[in-house]
Amino acid sequence: MRSIFSIRHSIFKRGFTLIELLVVIAIMGTLVTILLPNFIGGRQRSKDARRRLDIEQISSALEQYRSVAGVYPSSLTLNCDATRETLTYTDTSVTPNVTTTFLSTIPQDPGCSTYVYAITNLSNTDYTVCAYLEATTSTTSISPALSCGTQNCNYCKGPYGAK
Repeated sequence: MRSIFSIRHSIFKRGFTLIELLVVIAIMGTLVTILLPNFIGGRQRSKDARRRLDIEQISSALEQYRSVAGVYPSSLTLNCDATRETLTYTDTSVTPNVTTTFLSTIPQDPGCSTYVYAITNLSNTDYTVCAYLEATTSTTSISPALSCGTQNCNYCKGPYGAK
């Protein structure tokens, strides 16, 4: 018959075998391999959703601008920098001059890349606002070809919808 001391001693002396540790490490490695791309992809998809929403907001403000001014603005700074531009129009045909603000602060790209705004004809009646989406691999052919920083834009919107 075993004494209580020897039973207690054998319980505390017992540990994990090398095989058990290797099995646990293999299971954890498999789970990390499966789940890590989902977390990375989720972050990219959330940034892309924000980019789409920003492009819609800019496009809506541009349409409001055109309804007042008759044309789209000839230029619009959409860079990711410390100074945030506004989208305003000043009507100088009336006295006193009337300034209308359509976008108090132009949205910035969540990844600090650049949104691109381009007038696509000489009469300022057509435009394109573009962004580079991270979670998609397809790139659309944009005419004229626009560059979003170091990458080509793959999501564009104009006055008539997607470009």
